Amino acid sequence: MNNMRPLSGDPSESQIASRMTALAACVGLALAVGAAQAQRVTAAPAASEPSPGALEEIVVTAEYRSEKLQQTPLAITALTAAALADRNITSLVDVSNAAPNVTMFEANAAFGKTNAAFIRGIGQGDFNFASAEPGVGIYIDDVYFSTTFGSMFDLLDLNQVEVLRGPQGTLFGKNSIGGAIRMISKKPQGDDTGYIEVTGGNFSRREVRAAFDVALIKDVLMLRVSGMSKQRDGYVDRLDYACAHPATAGTLPVQQIGQGNCSIGKEGGVDVKGARAQLRWVPSSAFEDNLTADVYDDSSEAAAEVMLVANPALAPALAGFNASTLVPKYGIPYDSRFVTAGTYTTYSTFFDPNTGTAYPAVNTVHSWGVSNVADWTIVDNVHLKSITSQREYWGDFSDDQDNSPMGVAWAYNLLDHRQFTQELQLTGKAFDDKLDWATGLFYFHGYSLNRGHINLNFLAGFFPPGPPFFGQPVLNFNQNDPAKTEDKAAFAQTTYAFTDQLHLTTGVRFTKENKSYTFNHYNPLIAIPNPALDLRNVGKSTSYSHVDWKVGLDYQWTPDFMTYVSATTGFRGGGFNPRPFTNLQLTSFKPEKTTSFEIGEKSEFFDHKVRANAALYFSQYRQVVITSQKVDATGAPFTAPQNVGSADIKGFELELEANPVAGLQLSATVGLTDFKWKSLGTSVGCQDLGAGADPGANCISGNPGYGDISPGISKWKGNVGAQYEMPVGADSTLTPRVDFSAQTKRFNNNWNNYAPAGGPVAVTPGLGLLSARLTWENKVHAWSVAAFGTNLTNRYFYQSFLDLRAFGEGQMSAQPAEPREWGITFRKNFQ
Repeated sequence: MNNMRPLSGDPSESQIASRMTALAACVGLALAVGAAQAQRVTAAPAASEPSPGALEEIVVTAEYRSEKLQQTPLAITALTAAALADRNITSLVDVSNAAPNVTMFEANAAFGKTNAAFIRGIGQGDFNFASAEPGVGIYIDDVYFSTTFGSMFDLLDLNQVEVLRGPQGTLFGKNSIGGAIRMISKKPQGDDTGYIEVTGGNFSRREVRAAFDVALIKDVLMLRVSGMSKQRDGYVDRLDYACAHPATAGTLPVQQIGQGNCSIGKEGGVDVKGARAQLRWVPSSAFEDNLTADVYDDSSEAAAEVMLVANPALAPALAGFNASTLVPKYGIPYDSRFVTAGTYTTYSTFFDPNTGTAYPAVNTVHSWGVSNVADWTIVDNVHLKSITSQREYWGDFSDDQDNSPMGVAWAYNLLDHRQFTQELQLTGKAFDDKLDWATGLFYFHGYSLNRGHINLNFLAGFFPPGPPFFGQPVLNFNQNDPAKTEDKAAFAQTTYAFTDQLHLTTGVRFTKENKSYTFNHYNPLIAIPNPALDLRNVGKSTSYSHVDWKVGLDYQWTPDFMTYVSATTGFRGGGFNPRPFTNLQLTSFKPEKTTSFEIGEKSEFFDHKVRANAALYFSQYRQVVITSQKVDATGAPFTAPQNVGSADIKGFELELEANPVAGLQLSATVGLTDFKWKSLGTSVGCQDLGAGADPGANCISGNPGYGDISPGISKWKGNVGAQYEMPVGADSTLTPRVDFSAQTKRFNNNWNNYAPAGGPVAVTPGLGLLSARLTWENKVHAWSVAAFGTNLTNRYFYQSFLDLRAFGEGQMSAQPAEPREWGITFRKNFQ
């Protein structure tokens, strides 16, 4: 058993904050120098040619037109294909290490392949289709990906990733309330280029990535095909408890016999394959069509999980299940003997001995999609773009919730989703090119189905057999819950140049959305005695409309220094209670809203060898949704999302890049997200009663107090990176790179310090992670070999939690992050 513990040399939260403050001071000094240089320039002369060693000029399309990153009045982090490779970023969640105030991590094991993505303190980590609208919009080649489930993307053959921070409600629409992430693939060029990349490493890591680009008709019809395969063994061992601990196993049967060890499997293993084909047709200079098809097959094993709390004293139902069932059957109760916190081990078996049910130890996503993007220049300076897409994905994942062989509680989910989107964008220029304008229509239709089986054996005897629960039917049930969403929107945005330097941007978007959800839970073995309380086919619907707007002003002081100020809005769609026990608990909630004010600057100086971008923001976050305790019509308690109040979020971001001398590249970011609850009304947590709660406040266990921050947020977050390209002989280079990312603590619960009976708090601690890469490449860029390592200090920490102590289950599990990993990548480019 591996007893890894946090290293004593790891920085504390105060040390991290002080280091980030020092970094911010250094960047601020650089900005002051740049501003001083800008003040010496009284006019805006034409931009000069880039000097040797200048930073790469990046072009973005965040405002539906191609423009330089440094002249786009938005807070954007843009990572080119080269930057992704240099940082060894191969998955979307890793992008968060290179962008300030952006957090992404895999949600807990009970939520499957769900990316918990947060930007500036707003995001989502649930998977359930009834409620889990993302707070960060994710786009793949301009096509919206509408769910948090399935968004743990591998980055395959991308040209660029753009992270837009702050609400993007006018051009990108609903669920971009925190921001938007755009993944942009490499377009076919028909130049007979390509590459193949092979990686091996610890945990039996095997990866292959490849692409080729060919002209079917020169300069008219071009094809690019790319593919990848990735396998890696799990890093959490599943042990047979009776084999590993016979003295405390009672009469639990030994499952592993004759193998020489007590291992019965692993968790956290990866098995992913994917491919994409792009056909680009350019029949004339006025028309271009891009047809893309992709498939993705993730057949990974169950997510990594360990048990932190197993305490029957916190759960009367669990104590009763011990006394009535487990102790008579096995001679031992379910308790802290199954806790494996601080290790990479678990006692999960994915078998329920109480019902004789085996369920698969899987964590999968399978998908396919087709999209067509047609771009037509109708007349000079007027372009029509049509984006049509159909996408389907499905997957299954299971969670042995008690992390033991005793079958206390478990879940097996099967999710299906399909969506159709159509967007029309009309863009152009007017008034002697002083006005840039964009307008369009958007349509979305989505159908989702949540199937599978939920079994809470330990609660079977806790509820009486009569109404409203009837005992077993609601606690050991199949689910077959469909949900539908239809979204229609119209938008317009303009940018007017009063002078060559002063620009005004205004925008508006109208959205109309209809949603429905059907609650369909049943146990086919038990008849429901009262048809009026039938748990099947109970539907609920909701609809709403919303208007988003934007206004911004920017001034280009010099070709290398721009400032801007803006006010923008955004909203996240409403939904339904995702986990009701009865039809009486099927409730709905309203959309969340935000209004954000931002001031920023973008600058380059020292002959374009230093780039510094900064932003200050203040957001008014309203109708905030949290999962809170409620009471249904019969007086029975349950938990459900509800709009509880409002909060203010303020902060700043700094991004710095520099090429101070030939071959040396430096980068640094730092961000502050300061979340403050402003009003919780009568939904305030018990810890705040008598301490400034609003009049008439109720004591709601588990709700936040005014001193708490929303889950998923690190107040401070930053990173630094450095690489130096050195000549080796006459025909090759050697480039070492080091990256260090750091964050302050991130809470999992609304009540941040919830710790009943003195137990642990569900918090990812403040920490710093070190990674490195050493690359050899020949000068013609045909061959390269790179050795890399992540989490080099082997820091043990939990990236997500499933805390069920407040819900009467006496348990808390967590997903430990990957330990130290290393690998070697061989790449051959065909030019």
